[in-house]
Amino acid sequence: MKKVAAVLLIVSIIFSLNGCHSAQTNGTTETTQAATTATEATQIVTTPPTTETLPQETVPPETEPVFIPEWTEEERQRLWTPLCESFIYLRDLDMSTIVCQVPLGAELLLHEWQGKFALVTYNGRQGYVTANYIKPLDTEYVTKRLTVLSPATQYTYDQMLADMAALQAAYPDTVAVSSIGKSELGRDIPVMLVGNPQAPNHVLMQGAMHAREHFTAWLLMAIMDHSLSAKLLSDNVCYHVIPMSNPDGVCISQSRTLNGSQTEIYQSDLSCGYTSYDSKTYAQKWKSNALGVDLNRNFPSGWEESLEHPLPSSERFRGSSPLCAAESKALADYTQGRHFSATLSFHSHGSVLYYAYGSKQPVNDLSYSLALAVQQPTGYRPIGGYDGTSGAGYKDWAIDALDIPSITVEIGSNNTPLEDRDLYNTFARFEAFIPAIDQWLND
Repeated sequence: MKKVAAVLLIVSIIFSLNGCHSAQTNGTTETTQAATTATEATQIVTTPPTTETLPQETVPPETEPVFIPEWTEEERQRLWTPLCESFIYLRDLDMSTIVCQVPLGAELLLHEWQGKFALVTYNGRQGYVTANYIKPLDTEYVTKRLTVLSPATQYTYDQMLADMAALQAAYPDTVAVSSIGKSELGRDIPVMLVGNPQAPNHVLMQGAMHAREHFTAWLLMAIMDHSLSAKLLSDNVCYHVIPMSNPDGVCISQSRTLNGSQTEIYQSDLSCGYTSYDSKTYAQKWKSNALGVDLNRNFPSGWEESLEHPLPSSERFRGSSPLCAAESKALADYTQGRHFSATLSFHSHGSVLYYAYGSKQPVNDLSYSLALAVQQPTGYRPIGGYDGTSGAGYKDWAIDALDIPSITVEIGSNNTPLEDRDLYNTFARFEAFIPAIDQWLND
């Protein structure tokens, strides 16, 4: 497996577009609904994928005659199928060769996740397929694992608030909702405590710090919904879940609309050559808070060295001073006011785990061990010393200033905002996430 992991790192760079055949789209709209939902689900509509780049000398083989095995009942629970219009590619175990085309409707036995890929058995042989181009054969795979939430990649602030209230109503002895503070535009930044508040271990998980990465908010809520309904929580841990650390920015990205001051920021970025997007695309790609401060560059550790955009921008502006943004200040205050055993920050994309900052010990080694624990169910690869910024991130600060073992979880494969087809494999990777954290805390 070490050899496979090393090759996967190389292939993930070569196949940077990570798609399938250019004809691959899901031409239908899938709409699923949970048994009980607090809000109306956003329809899951897959978007046309990019073309997978293959070596010029490679001639993709034709689709093989399909052998349909007799699956056991356990195996049937692990069957997936291409999420495409015509076919996807099966690569051999060393990732050097395209073995064959896997047609629409084929049955794939899922073994494990490896970064942006999935190890499967098709037609009697094992190989790798691109993870976000497959979905469960069971069309109710996601919905029957949730009690309140419905599948949604455009997960709104209002929808999150309603789902939090529904979870609290459904589990009044286990779920409590409050606020860590206000955003720059006056929105509450809610936190949901899940588990035993008297537990010896408390873990903070936060998402959607970068506005366009708003799918992380749905994922965190879905993890909690599933863990509650499946009774995966132990009495030894209380989870502090902040699904949307940057609610103002999320609203900008989802609405694709800029107000007056944000339009000025857009014009400034245009004139400086930082963007060539039209205003709607620029708004959709927005990462910062409403005032143009990149929250994951606004924390004290490494702030002085974080010099990218000198002025407010949709991304990479560190702010006028550390913790000058209302959202980062609220998160810092909340973190400092409690004793956390670990923090996990959810971002997208990359299918990797960033686990270290600086050289402090034993906190960096503990962060690495946390990353290894999360790697087991997710298949995401640990990477040390970098979290998508040059410092000044929340994870960096939690490690450096507070000695809290911390990692950044980068979900998804290709683009941000994530495409609808990322929902299936991303959710599946995190089904056993809470037990993995519990085990790490007990080791």
